[in-house]
Amino acid sequence: MRISDFEDFKVLLEKTKNESLGFLDSIKSINDFMVSSGDRRKEDMFRIISVPMIYSSWEGFFTETMSVCLNTLKLSDREAFRYSAEIRALWLQREPFYSRYVDMIKNIYDTDSHRSIVHNSAQIKKKVTKGAFKLTSDVIQHIDVFNKSTLSDCDVSELVMTFSNVNEIVVKINFDALGLDYSSLDLSQLGEVVGLRNSLGHGEFKSSVNPRKFNSIIAYVENLINDLNQCAIKWLDKLEDEITKPEESEAIQ
Repeated sequence: MRISDFEDFKVLLEKTKNESLGFLDSIKSINDFMVSSGDRRKEDMFRIISVPMIYSSWEGFFTETMSVCLNTLKLSDREAFRYSAEIRALWLQREPFYSRYVDMIKNIYDTDSHRSIVHNSAQIKKKVTKGAFKLTSDVIQHIDVFNKSTLSDCDVSELVMTFSNVNEIVVKINFDALGLDYSSLDLSQLGEVVGLRNSLGHGEFKSSVNPRKFNSIIAYVENLINDLNQCAIKWLDKLEDEITKPEESEAIQ
């Protein structure tokens, strides 16, 4: 990968950040308009309904930023074995041969088998057929090939682990998987933002968001977006150093 490619990815990271911050600026502008209108009821209601929008700017930014990082890995043209086990695991889960193997394990170790193991281990032995052994050996061969090949051309957005919400746990799981450092991120209020968004998303409009709380939430998400953007840029710089080193460079940790 050319150094200019890394600059392109940094431009994408900056674009993603600016779009999210711009969205938050729009929310603040509308809130200022509501305040100047003198309609207290509408002002209060806007602050409430703006919380899911504020959260969406955060989730969209997080997903897009992680996708840019993943896309950088995909386009780096390096063999999979040069990356950490965590990075390889993200791509491995998308491989058809791996999915078939997981399905086979699920079929063997189903609910009924799980119950029977306590009483009779022979129950599960009966399900381990010659076909299962053959599939296992095939999977090992596929993994050998996988490790020696470049990362597959998949939709990297599907590799981002968001689950239902982008909370503190989700941030740490994705950062750990890619090797990003989250020690500089203030995740202390993220749970509160997610919780308030979920409450409003389930129709609990009795929640009150006073002006001070509104400004606090906006400022927190803005700072979190800026800080995470810096984490991604530092990670990208580290990856660039790794890739531009001689071949004996170690896998990313």
